[in-house]
Amino acid sequence: MTHPILPAGYNEDPNAGDELNGAGTNEAIWPVFIDTFTPMEVFLINEDMLEWCMSEPYFQLKPPKTTGRERFGRQYARKLVDKFAGVPFDDLVATATAFTARSIADAYNMFLDGPVDEVIVAGGGAKNPALMRMLRERLPGCDVRIYEHLQEKEAMAMALIANDSLAGLPTNVPAATGGAPAILGKICV
Repeated sequence: MTHPILPAGYNEDPNAGDELNGAGTNEAIWPVFIDTFTPMEVFLINEDMLEWCMSEPYFQLKPPKTTGRERFGRQYARKLVDKFAGVPFDDLVATATAFTARSIADAYNMFLDGPVDEVIVAGGGAKNPALMRMLRERLPGCDVRIYEHLQEKEAMAMALIANDSLAGLPTNVPAATGGAPAILGKICV
C-alpha cells in the first residue's frame, strides 16, 4: 500500500524524539546526534528507557495530532535524565534516536490500514544516518528515503510562513494536526 499522500487528516509528526534530542542539547544534557566518526553500534539502546518513553499516552491518541516542545521539550528531557541517571550520555542519545524511529514506525503500524511501501523523510532527522538506519530496520519492506530537495523545501517553507505571518494568514493545516488555524512564525524587531 503506497501512501504518497497520507490519508486525509493523517500526519505523523515525529517531534517527540526530535524535541527530546533538541531539548537535551539546549540544556547541555547530551550532544546533538552522534557524529559520523563514532559508529552508533557502540552505544546501547536502553530498553527500559525506550519503553518508558513509549508509554506516554500521546502515542495512543488517534490522528490528527502533533506535538513538540510543549510535551517533549526541556522539562521532559530533564525528567528523563533524572529517572535514568545511571545511563551514559551516549546511550541516552542512542535511545532518544530509537524513540524517534519507534514512535514513527509504531504510528504507521497502528493507524494506517496495511503496510507502508514508501516513507520520504524531510527535516533535520533526514540528516541523521543512525535515525535513517533505525527507521529502515523498523519498517522492513518499506523504501525509506530522504526528500531529494531537502534544503530547498526548508527554505521555501520558511519563506511561506514568513510571508503568511506578515499577511496575517494561518499557515498550519488543521486537518493534519488537529489544531485550530494559526498564524505561524514570530516577527522580532
